[in-house]
Amino acid sequence: MSRATRRYRKWERAARQGAYEDARQLALDMYEGRPGPVNPYGMGVVLESSEVLYREVKWMRYATLGVTPDLVDGAGQIRPGSPRWRDWGWCDSLVTSHRLVTRLAGDGGRLVSNWWSWVAGVNVDLAADTVVLDDHSGEWRGAYTGPGAPVLAVAAIERVHGTAALVDHPALAPLRDLTRRVGNPRRPPGTGPFVLTGGNR
Repeated sequence: MSRATRRYRKWERAARQGAYEDARQLALDMYEGRPGPVNPYGMGVVLESSEVLYREVKWMRYATLGVTPDLVDGAGQIRPGSPRWRDWGWCDSLVTSHRLVTRLAGDGGRLVSNWWSWVAGVNVDLAADTVVLDDHSGEWRGAYTGPGAPVLAVAAIERVHGTAALVDHPALAPLRDLTRRVGNPRRPPGTGPFVLTGGNR
């Protein structure tokens, strides 16, 4: 393994551990409607008057799957195009009470707002560091991949399913299992900033 690969793996482990810790704290912040320790100015985002800013999540790969226009084949027949994922590269995002705002690194820095009210489905796989969102029309999917996935997972599940889902959604089980705390397996159970169990609020 090269030195660069070792450095990346070390960074990835540290980022993932930090994200697991921050995801637990975010659950409590969202429950109480408490703003996070960030501001929107660094990403140039203008918040709505009632919008609460919770977190900034850095270094997540963002990809979208949208409707592909119909194609005309060599015989002049119209054929439906096959949808394809488009990878926008590494992006930074803001989690708010209203939306997930992403600054696209691969498109000249364009700002994209994925409003929670548009989201009809959330698919979380923390083992793969992935959160996938589906819109109500069925014409769009957005996939976020990277060590910050636990933070986005908590936000998406709470916004779409409600606060109760933080304690019983199966995709968040790794956050509730303190004996498998990422990167710190010796930490005593129950010592985290927010333990996602039925007895917590």
